[in-house]
Amino acid sequence: YEDFSESREGFQRSAQALSFMAASSGLFGASLKGFEWAIKDTYSNSIMIEDNKSVALANLGDLEKAADISWRNLKMLRDKPLEPDAYYKLVYIPFKSNQDILGSNSIKIEEWSLFTYELQHAILLLSKKRVTPLLQSERDFLSNFAEDLSQEMLTSFFDTKQTIHRMLAFYLMSVDSRAMACKFLEHFISTSNQTVQVQAAISDLDEIKAGGA
Repeated sequence: YEDFSESREGFQRSAQALSFMAASSGLFGASLKGFEWAIKDTYSNSIMIEDNKSVALANLGDLEKAADISWRNLKMLRDKPLEPDAYYKLVYIPFKSNQDILGSNSIKIEEWSLFTYELQHAILLLSKKRVTPLLQSERDFLSNFAEDLSQEMLTSFFDTKQTIHRMLAFYLMSVDSRAMACKFLEHFISTSNQTVQVQAAISDLDEIKAGGA
């Protein structure tokens, strides 16, 4: 990144794509630097760049800052949703597979959904909770999220086209619903044709059954 000048035409857009590739390969430090460059541009998907920054920060261990960015984005998206176009998104799922399998922290979202961001925020808070006490507002978010995630809603996610089964599995495991987490992963493994994500889900399933994460 340092070989390019700030005024180089189109560099911000290139920085976003390069940084996404770097993060998908586990190079979160390098990706974060690129996202900082990319956010200097003000085109319409700047929220997506901030979201990528949040995931990179979480993987680098700065869960507090990651959760702050995630919450800020979530509040903005509640007021002004993204367009429903398909796009690729970095996700934070603290299973071992996310570090061991290249690209396993990148998923394709067929249609934008606020729930994807809410689920990611819940995962960030559950991870943050392991290292530092949560704010009352953060505890309230987790409580409200759990109440809204009814059994009927969960069941509807089994056959969703969105690649969120691994995210749901981590959330469920974190709130002591390991059996349901395993069911989500087993269903995804048996029905999905996304090779990298299936490979990661197999690793996730083994980790849950072994009592890890």
